[in-house]
Amino acid sequence: MSACKQAAIITVRSSSTRLPNKALKPLLPTLSCLAFLIQRVSLAGFPVIVATSTDASDDAIVQLVEASTNARVFRGALNNRIVRWHDCFEQFGIESALLVDGDDLFYGYDIGVRAMALLESSSCDMVVNPDAIICGLFTYAISKQGLKMLFSVVPDPNTVIDMVGPIIEKARITTQEVRVKADEMGGDIRLTLDYPEDLSLFQVLSKQVPLEIRSAQLGRFLKKHPEITKINFLRQKGYLEKQARESKQLRETLNEK
Repeated sequence: MSACKQAAIITVRSSSTRLPNKALKPLLPTLSCLAFLIQRVSLAGFPVIVATSTDASDDAIVQLVEASTNARVFRGALNNRIVRWHDCFEQFGIESALLVDGDDLFYGYDIGVRAMALLESSSCDMVVNPDAIICGLFTYAISKQGLKMLFSVVPDPNTVIDMVGPIIEKARITTQEVRVKADEMGGDIRLTLDYPEDLSLFQVLSKQVPLEIRSAQLGRFLKKHPEITKINFLRQKGYLEKQARESKQLRETLNEK
């Protein structure tokens, strides 16, 4: 298996309780949600790896990727995404990567390019997003050293790890924020797939803008069309509250160790 020094890793599973098998749901007549995301992420110019689990529930994800995309596949830990990333880095010989959430269908591939450039040119181990960024545009870029530091905090593959923020704090990784343009910021826009309303928004949006639209252009479009952003924004409060609860619980667990 050929190595890739840099990569974009899409993290995705089928076992969602709020919207089961969401990655496989149709977005456009010829594209599923995951296939659409793979095409957007590939615009960053790095090899794309879909990192899913070894659980049988994710067999369909592997079949879709292998049958209809040019992405590679990695299968690892079901519950601990940090272990999955770590093992993916090891298998493919990766030195640095974008970490893309499989829910973020309009991932900002151009922001990802900026983040990888910052990671390469600075002394930080991880590039993160600013709080004011549009939800779903960008998450992380990380070096191999940074990922090893995360892994050292939670190396058990059976530990349930979805929230990464508390692990970053515990590992004391050196981070920098990616540069974000004004139109890429907006706390009243939600571009992530967790609920049926989110899928409705993406189905509407994907028919009105091109797949390759850049992040700032997308932000400008959405700000001019609040009727679209209102489709799912009622879910954002509950989403943020859930994240806050899970982060608090994880911090408490880490502090007990």
